[in-house]
Amino acid sequence: MVQFGLIESVLALIGGLAGGAFSPWFSARIEKARKRRDLFEPIYNNISNIAENGLYRDNAKKWDTLSASNQLLVSPRVEDKLGKYSEMCSDFQTKYGQLFHARGKFDSVLNDDLYRPGGSQGGPRLRVDPSDHEIRVVSIPLPDMIHRLKLYECNSPQELRARINQDAENRNEDPYSNTVQYLNTNHHSWTSDIHEVLQSEVGRQWISHKQDVQEYAEELKPLLRKSVLSSTDRINRRISGLF
Repeated sequence: MVQFGLIESVLALIGGLAGGAFSPWFSARIEKARKRRDLFEPIYNNISNIAENGLYRDNAKKWDTLSASNQLLVSPRVEDKLGKYSEMCSDFQTKYGQLFHARGKFDSVLNDDLYRPGGSQGGPRLRVDPSDHEIRVVSIPLPDMIHRLKLYECNSPQELRARINQDAENRNEDPYSNTVQYLNTNHHSWTSDIHEVLQSEVGRQWISHKQDVQEYAEELKPLLRKSVLSSTDRINRRISGLF
């Protein structure tokens, strides 16, 4: 967590010494600075994570869920950009639902015995019933696998299947490898079905919205960083950058 900088500490000291009419003004300014920092820290941390690691599930913070009084703590310029970010996140979540959740694109293409749509039990998964396999297996979170292996970049079902198989070998995790082998043996078209959905109009729209949010998060990161860092922190970082 970012600590109060020197300027805020000096203000607190002066506010304590001044007393009288100035004390409420100093206290109000310090409290506003604290609120702004506390407000922006979770938003900044989330956007920073998306900018660095990509958006792999619908967990983006939404500016429009904050109270109206909290939104007054920021400048109109930042408010406009966070408003746009909220709209982009809403569009992404809509496409995510159309692709992965009940009656979504994957739900309509993949075999019912293979795919469990998202719901109260977590995100959508490729599942294997342990009773169907003597060796221990695990369910695979489908959105995470698509993001981690960048399956949307594959130009053919064969390339997508090869990438999944290679990953299963490299990870050296028996339950995961067993699941991939089971799916290859018992659901021959599962990788082709994934490729088909990702290349569909809904799939391409999801990928496009995903990339848009990630790129905008990269743009917002330095702007929000200024709202989290104290004035002294910003000065110190500028000075250190000169040497």
